Amino acid sequence: MKILMLTKKLPYPVIDGECLVIMNELKALQGEGTSIDVLALNTQKHYSALSEFPLEVNKLAHFYDVPIDTSIRAWDAMLNLFSNKSYNIQRFWSDAFANKLKQLLNENAYDIIFLQGLYLVQYADIIKANSRAKLVMRSHNVEHEIWQRLAVEEKSFFKKGYLNLLAERMKRYEESNINTCDAMIAITEKDLAKFKQMGLVKPSAAISGCIELNPASTGKREIRSVFFLGSFDWTPNIQGVYWFIENVWSGLSQEFPDWQLYIAGRNFKQEMAISQGECIHWVGEVKDAVGFMEEKMPYCF
Repeated sequence: MKILMLTKKLPYPVIDGECLVIMNELKALQGEGTSIDVLALNTQKHYSALSEFPLEVNKLAHFYDVPIDTSIRAWDAMLNLFSNKSYNIQRFWSDAFANKLKQLLNENAYDIIFLQGLYLVQYADIIKANSRAKLVMRSHNVEHEIWQRLAVEEKSFFKKGYLNLLAERMKRYEESNINTCDAMIAITEKDLAKFKQMGLVKPSAAISGCIELNPASTGKREIRSVFFLGSFDWTPNIQGVYWFIENVWSGLSQEFPDWQLYIAGRNFKQEMAISQGECIHWVGEVKDAVGFMEEKMPYCF
């Protein structure tokens, strides 16, 4: 079986949840007679060098990358106001990526093509015009709900209005493309129910992102620990951490004073540490996400 996977970032190094999901799916797809290609957008924000991939990662797939700058530009964002398109989706369009995709499709007879997230669906027309492969969308979120929540939390009247506009355009795009692929894999049952409510009729399933841990690891192990691991350049992660500390951890720490909370992730800035205390540890970026999780087993959120 010949598989192509499109991603909006390279999955190595494994330093956040999206990378973990993609990497473990690559491992799960391994099998006799199976060959996997990965074509990734390599953004400036999450840049990774293919030359630094270790042998064990390169054994999982043939990796191809196309550099792209997805930075938010005020001028582009303003011009987008006069269109009916989603600015967030547009930022992940690349002519170079489209051309590399066409090349791979013309050189290979793929059986299945996985699109890792809504942002890659805009390349579906190219795939359909150049391949007979079945398209499977791997959804990581109900994307428009994220922007709706950001709008609710925003205090500025003008920013709130703009975020609501982004959310509405993202919702329209999500709804209009809900059946573009031949199948859908959601990350949770709740997300899958939402997609069906939005009109999903194609074959679908909910498969949680799996994380391969080694319970026999002989390294340091903290039994009474809870941890968060996620990127701090993604506002919903920051909001989630703050909510957990204020609404959950404040009560848990009183009932279980010997438990420790570890908060880790890339792009952490010390001023983000809103709550201090002997049992709350703001770790920042870790080099080995899986090793960090193994150390903090068995509790995680």
